[in-house]
Amino acid sequence: MAKRKNHTAKNQTRKQHRNGIKKPKKGTQPGSHKGLDQNYRRNLKFAKRWNDVKGGRPKELREKQEKALVAAYKATVAKAAPKQPAKPAAGGAKKGGAKK
Repeated sequence: MAKRKNHTAKNQTRKQHRNGIKKPKKGTQPGSHKGLDQNYRRNLKFAKRWNDVKGGRPKELREKQEKALVAAYKATVAKAAPKQPAKPAAGGAKKGGAKK
């Protein structure tokens, strides 16, 4: 006789929820790079060379970049500043005329 049913999920979710469904744990120790993608590790090595913590960037380059950032910030602030509306001329006539 031919087999009809190939799969069922009966009782599986109950068994899974008995102990609670938890997020998978991180496999590496904090600060350890074991188990990480090799391309990421290689990129991390080169990125650390330019890290300020290690003193990688030369002082002149760091100062030049900071000046450029400050100039760009000032330009965006000046561009985004709200403009003052024009004041009406003094002594102008009011709408609707004078009421008695």
